[in-house]
Amino acid sequence: MKLKNLLLCLLCTVNFVTTYAQDRANSWSFSVLTDDIQLKKTQHKSKSENFLNIGGLGFGFVNGLNTPQDMNVSMGSSMEIFFNLFSCGRKYNHGRHKLGIGMGFNWKNYRMTGYTRFVKDGAGISLSPYPDNANIDFSRLKIFSITFPLEYKYKFHKDFAISAAAILNWNAYGSLKTKYELDNRKIEECSEQTKHCPVSIDLRMGLHWKSLGAYVKYSPCNVIHCEYGPQFNGLSAGVMIGL
Repeated sequence: MKLKNLLLCLLCTVNFVTTYAQDRANSWSFSVLTDDIQLKKTQHKSKSENFLNIGGLGFGFVNGLNTPQDMNVSMGSSMEIFFNLFSCGRKYNHGRHKLGIGMGFNWKNYRMTGYTRFVKDGAGISLSPYPDNANIDFSRLKIFSITFPLEYKYKFHKDFAISAAAILNWNAYGSLKTKYELDNRKIEECSEQTKHCPVSIDLRMGLHWKSLGAYVKYSPCNVIHCEYGPQFNGLSAGVMIGL
């Protein structure tokens, strides 16, 4: 009888722990890079659930808007790369609506290939022509940012969704680089201290098919601080994976 009672107590305990763990995990889902690779804690899916996504990549081309007349940013050679460390939030209506916040990194290169170059001018940045008879390569401004996206995604089909995001950027680093050749000498001008705006906001719209997506991003804030260089905004477009 003692053994039978012990077994009954053990079975009751296991059943309680299992039920409790399932109830606690019922509101969470996890994914890594793509929605197709998911580690589900339970097959039962509630109407609303929390989520945690790890990873996600984006690549696009950047253009300058409202630039000065002598500043010609080439979208074909100006690029943007971004990477999401994680995003978390909540899904509603069986995943039809999704609201989340995350953290990631972003690199933007505003590159000119015309007759004007970025020049470090004291504490600021100015635009200057190349020396006469120079063989021009490029002049670029690079901005590295730590990003905090707040995104809403609506799934209107099993495999298709649209999204809108407001992204807070902490612009932690900026640099200038210009390369050209003069009198058979290769010249490279570099500076790692730029008076870019320390904080800015990006607005992004996306169209998603499974784990792939296309996006358009508008940057309404000035890239360079208004007292230290030419004023312009940014526009980029490209593709996303796992976002």
